[in-house]
Amino acid sequence: MTTRRTRLGMIGTAIAALIAPLTVAVLATPAEAAVDRRAHHLETYRLEKTIELEGGEEAWTYLGCRAGDIAVDGMWRVDNVDDPNPQLGMFGDERDVLALASYGDTDARYWLFRFLNGADGRAQLKIFVVCLEGQTVTQWGHSHNLVLDPRQSGTLSDVGVGAMDYGWVDRCGTDQILVAPGFSINDGTARSYGSWPEPNYRGWHWGFVSHHATTDINLYARCLDVKTGSTLGHRHNILSYFPHGSAGSFLNLPVTDRTERQLTCDTHYWGAVGAWWVSDPHHVWHLGSDPRPVTRAHSFWNDGGGGHGSYLTLRCLGKRTSHGFS
Repeated sequence: MTTRRTRLGMIGTAIAALIAPLTVAVLATPAEAAVDRRAHHLETYRLEKTIELEGGEEAWTYLGCRAGDIAVDGMWRVDNVDDPNPQLGMFGDERDVLALASYGDTDARYWLFRFLNGADGRAQLKIFVVCLEGQTVTQWGHSHNLVLDPRQSGTLSDVGVGAMDYGWVDRCGTDQILVAPGFSINDGTARSYGSWPEPNYRGWHWGFVSHHATTDINLYARCLDVKTGSTLGHRHNILSYFPHGSAGSFLNLPVTDRTERQLTCDTHYWGAVGAWWVSDPHHVWHLGSDPRPVTRAHSFWNDGGGGHGSYLTLRCLGKRTSHGFS
């Protein structure tokens, strides 16, 4: 875990030189001036939208951050499905609403979603995107751009029927932060039961329950440089950590059709990229999560027929950068 250091005041002043025989003060050149070590603030915000799907309906939708900003995570939450009425031939519940796509666009400000309501009743959902401003807050007369790589992608073809998991290893460099992990399910349907950082935090791991032998799954992610862009001859580091590390926070879920688990970052950090995993995807459903400023609140359904385990972790980004360095 990277800890936040205390703020320092400005250090270094112009140095006067005496040139004989005249007493003349000469200021240091910019190259000789001390690096401004004062930290900058980073800002995040979220956007959200309510959507409704009729029984059997499939639909695309999206959310977009402000121009120049970065969609670092997108999430959905299934809130309700109209009560089933077997006498009228209406079946299904929140577990039948599938998120078939949730991923960042090639334009880093947009997040795309696709849902299929497999229930007969109308479904109500919320979708969210977490946005990171594309540069630090302007302070001390300047700001720093954040440096983001192009989107990476890969495809899993004909994954078969049943539970499967797949990991991307070492997708980002040792001086980068993986953000915007996402997926898109095609040529079949599947349900996500896990989205989790690799142990070295440079890759990502996904879990799906596929319903068709021909299902293809596209995976996506981006890498954000730890170091900001250079301004006035100096940079800053973005601070980040995962609560509980790569092992996560474990809890056996109660047997209920909805329970909420939360994970919160330390005071001086934003909650940026959420992660979850369930031990038994045949009996526990992840209904989505609500990305609050420093907390991620996940919703689960546990039918009690198997394992009850759930794991959570959260990529937390510092609200302030490190001190400056050349």
